[in-house]
Formats: sequence, C-alpha cells, structure tokens
Amino acid sequence: MLLNIILFIGMYPIVFILYFVSKWSSTNRNGTVFGLCVPGDKALAEEFYRQVDEKEIWYRRRMRNIFILLLIIPLPTFVIPYVSIQFTIWMLWLLCGIVLLELPCMKVHQDLKAWKKNAQTILKEQSLKEKMGMEIQDSKAEIQSSDRVRLIELSEAGQVRKTKLLPFLVPTLVSAAIVLAYALFRVDSRGQQMFLVVILFALCTPMFYVAAGWLDRQRTAVVSYNSEININFARAKKQIWNRFWLFCAWLNTAFTAFSAFTLRNDEISVIWLLWGTIFYMAITMILLLFTVRQLNRIERHYKKKIDSMLNEEDDDCWIFGMFYCNKTDKRTFVETRIGYGVTTNMATPLGKGLLIFSGIAILSVPVLCIWMIMIEFTPIKLEIHENYLVAEQLKTDYRIDVGEIEELELVDELPELSKNRGTGMDNLYKGNWHIIYAGDCEVFLNPQNQVFLKFMADGELYYMSAADDNGTREIYAKLNAKPGRK
Repeated sequence: MLLNIILFIGMYPIVFILYFVSKWSSTNRNGTVFGLCVPGDKALAEEFYRQVDEKEIWYRRRMRNIFILLLIIPLPTFVIPYVSIQFTIWMLWLLCGIVLLELPCMKVHQDLKAWKKNAQTILKEQSLKEKMGMEIQDSKAEIQSSDRVRLIELSEAGQVRKTKLLPFLVPTLVSAAIVLAYALFRVDSRGQQMFLVVILFALCTPMFYVAAGWLDRQRTAVVSYNSEININFARAKKQIWNRFWLFCAWLNTAFTAFSAFTLRNDEISVIWLLWGTIFYMAITMILLLFTVRQLNRIERHYKKKIDSMLNEEDDDCWIFGMFYCNKTDKRTFVETRIGYGVTTNMATPLGKGLLIFSGIAILSVPVLCIWMIMIEFTPIKLEIHENYLVAEQLKTDYRIDVGEIEELELVDELPELSKNRGTGMDNLYKGNWHIIYAGDCEVFLNPQNQVFLKFMADGELYYMSAADDNGTREIYAKLNAKPGRK
C-alpha cells in the first residue's frame, strides 16, 4: 500500500500537467497554433482561425473525456493487494496517458495542415497574374527585410542571459558539506552503504545548474520586428525558468540534508524517508505547474505583439507538430511548438541517439513490469541439495555450505528490518537488510510466514524461510540432522 501511495502522489499530478499543457496547444503561441504556422496572408489567416475555432470545440471535448478517463483508471490500485500489479497499472497508465492526451492534438494538426496546404494551393492558382506578380515582388521585399530583421533580432535576443553561477554555487556547496558531514559522522556499516545514496542526491544539485545554463543558452525565437519586444520576451521567459531551476537546486539540497539525517539514524524509521520523498516530488510538481502557468501568462501578455510573418514556413519539418526533423538545420535543440521547453532535431546525430534511447526506455517499462510480476508470483524455494542449503527464486540467490552454518535457531518473530538493497514486497523479503540497532543481515523469506530460520555462516547473519511454515520446519530438522555441522 505504501508504494501505491508513493506512486499516487508522485504520478497522479502528471496527468493534470499533461492535460493543461496540451490544452494550451490550441492558443496562438509565438505565431503557431496546434503546431502550425499561422498563414502570412491576412485573409487566409482569418479563415485559418475560423477553422481552428471549429476544431477546438471537438478538441476540448475529447481532451476532457480522456482526462476524466485517466483520473479514474488508477483508482482500482488501492484495492489490489499485489505490488507488481499496482506498479504495472501505474506504468502503463503513464505511457497510455501521454499518448492519449496527444492524439486529439495530432488529429487536429493533421486536419489543419491538409486544409492549409489546400488553401495555399488555391490562392496560388488565382487569376490576375499581373497583380499577383506585384504582390510577389512586395512579398519578396518583405521576406528579405524579414530575414535581415530576424538575423539582427536573433543576435540581440541571444545575448540575454539570466543564469549565473553564484546563486547555484551556494546550494551546491551546502550539498557538498552535507556529504562531508555524513562521511565523517557515519557510525555503522549501514551508514557506509547509504553513503553512496547521499552522494547521488547531492550530485543532483549542480545538475540543476547544468540544466538551467543549457536552457539559458538556447537560441531565442524571434517574435517581433521590434528589438525591445524580442529582448523583453526572451528575458521574461528565461527569468521564469532560471527561478524554477534555482528553487529546485535549493529544494534538492534540503532533501539531501533530510536524507542524510534519516539514513544515519536508526531511531528514525525509513518510512520517514519515503514520506520525505513524496513531499519532495509533490512540491516539485506544484512548482512545475506554477512555472508553466507563469509562462502561459507571459505568452498571453505578448500575444498581440507577436508578428506571425516572422515564422518560417517549415510545417513539413514538424511531425504532428511535436517532433522536429530537418536535415538542413544543424541545431540539435529547437523550441517546441506544442508544450513548453525545447525538443530535439531528430535529423542530427545526437537527436537520433536520443530517439533510440527514448525508444529503449519506453520498451523497458513493460519488461520491468513483467519482471516484477514474476518476482511477486514465483514462490521461493529453500532446499538442501547434497551438502548445500540452496535458496532459489527465478535464480539461485544463496548457496550456503551446510558445514558453515552455526547458531541455527527456529524463531517465530523477525526483528525490525529496513532494506538496504534487494526486494521488499508483502510476500517476499530478500537481499541485504538492516536490523534496527543491530547491524546488517542477509534475508530470504516470506514475511507472511510464522516461523523462520536464523543462523550464522561465514560471519554473516541470515534470516530465511521456505514457501510455508511446514517447509521451514522440515529444513530446520534436516539441518539439525546433518552430521559435521558446526
């Protein structure tokens, strides 16, 4: 149940973020609607917006229905007793949610793209060649002027930098100090094992500066012929993102300190670390929603100042308005047309690499779910083969020489345990675990049983059981009957 609560708090808000971000795809963002450039011709643009208004009614209704469906699907996990099934539902729910919320936008994008191409074709075939020739000359002059302005504005807008090292250096140094303090004051073997965990948490702090600096250096879109509008628009958006990353750096520093304090003290249950993780994830989600809301407000403020004529007619380079693939563009990252932030140019080597990596990551999710189901539903086996005590579940986890087993006991109660590494499910504990106030031990058992084997072997403490209590008692009797055991 605890894992389900963590998944609920950590993942359920994602559907709200995806829903509201996707809804904003129907608004004019930097001269694009549903991932398509607004036509430069005034009459064509007006008709384009009329088409958008008609499609938007269907789009919002479909988005609302999908949103409600996604809110309902995970709720049965609270009555399902199996951790692996809960995890599988959540993972598949997340993947399906991302796809389902994008399908309406993809459909509208394709319909509008087909309409736009058809309308532009009709416009080109209109009569009055002489008049059209004059318009073509005028448009060429405007395009040449637009290109010159674009280069000027791009150069000036690119000079806007809001990310500085010093504000991020302070939380980074604080995180490093936490790691140093943990290293100096850890008191037991478990503290040494958890040291790597604290280091990993601390390393996330400077990574937020890397992310902020990388986003800050991205080429800024040109939205107006007015230099001041371009610079102010870029400055406002970059300032919002810079504050987001800086807050994340300080939040991660606080979480690192909390984790170090929790992992070092046996007096504090590991459950508190889980609740701290939940709180950390929830605050990050709320902050992200707030950031997206601020960005949306900025774009609404500049909506009337954005000149759609500055947009390049590169709709054919955008697949469904979401995926960018342009062999003539050497940029690896470009500002996305749907959603917020940047997307990769899949025609570049790095873009292809990220695409392959994303595909592998997505395909690994069902594999991971199947693996968890197999672990939870495959019974454990504890048997004596020749002169070895063998513990198996999917594979041989432990193979212990019976002659090395000493201080064998049959106990009816487990000590208070917390997992260092391994598996912890309602019907399965295995791996290296920590006994509160008493050091570490190796565990292979079904915690729902009533009796367990406790023994020492090669200086390690073990707690084990068979699939059921009768099997555990049989193994205990056989071990006691083995000659030559210590």
